[in-house]
Amino acid sequence: MLTKHPRVRGTLDHPALFYRGRDALVASLIPFIKAGLAEGEPVLAALPPANLAALRLAMGPEEIPGLRFADMSVAGRNPGRILPLVLDAFVQEAGDRRARIIGEPIWADRTDLEYPACFEHEMLINLALTGQDVTVLCPYDLDSLQPDRIADAELTHPTLLDARGVVRRSARYPHDDEASLLFDQQLPKPPAVAISLAFDGDGLREVRRLITDLGIAADNLAMLQIAVSELSINAIEHGGGSGVLRVWREESYVVGEVESPRLLHNVLAGRLLADPHSLSGRGLLLLNGLCDLVRVQTGSDGTLIRFWLPVAGPDSVEPGPDLD
Repeated sequence: MLTKHPRVRGTLDHPALFYRGRDALVASLIPFIKAGLAEGEPVLAALPPANLAALRLAMGPEEIPGLRFADMSVAGRNPGRILPLVLDAFVQEAGDRRARIIGEPIWADRTDLEYPACFEHEMLINLALTGQDVTVLCPYDLDSLQPDRIADAELTHPTLLDARGVVRRSARYPHDDEASLLFDQQLPKPPAVAISLAFDGDGLREVRRLITDLGIAADNLAMLQIAVSELSINAIEHGGGSGVLRVWREESYVVGEVESPRLLHNVLAGRLLADPHSLSGRGLLLLNGLCDLVRVQTGSDGTLIRFWLPVAGPDSVEPGPDLD
């Protein structure tokens, strides 16, 4: 079970590494890894599968003390879980040693739906890990990524590094007005077939009944029940005492959302490991751990938290009546 160790005060270094092709990436990462290990720094390389395989092959078949690998397509399938369950977990495990992390959360197969959450993750690293003794190097493939995603890296990273090792400060970091355009990006409206239920503190039983009656495959029903329960309880306790639940089918996913009338002021909610001595602060963390994607939208009208969970078959969710 992951728990938080006392925070280590230090300096966050968060550069973007621009590279062209897998060979160039590996050639840049090997010196970075070896330099960290030589300094006694534990190193984590979290990359999408093909890049991860190439790096592991180049490092050799023997296990290297202090070096760990992670498949970012699994560990970071939901961009919202990368900060707490990959980066923060590794930093806390390092204790009083400086940690060195390679994290590639954005690759060519990331969808337009996922990308705003990836951008938000990169922005929040600068807030979540500030003062921590860690380097987080984020590779960006100039050959396969869309130009606007390369440009966004200059908004989310204080320093930029090319494959030759040349470092420069980003002239575009921070541009809060530009960054906020993606943070504030409005989620599309739910479809007309979405099942809807307004609830308050006395309506949680009705929320649970609605989820049970959806016809979700048994192996995914428990996860959906947990996700909806956590969001509903959070709306009652922290979102003004009431909310609206909506659920619908979207391709291979069940999509659910809870809307509540109160703003979410803590942008790091669910993005760091929970304090083991606290009885709260785990709802969004649990949601990020369960779901393939979580998006949070907050503004003058309140807070909307939407999540995507995979379903087992094409008919897992049948449209139902509007219960508002």
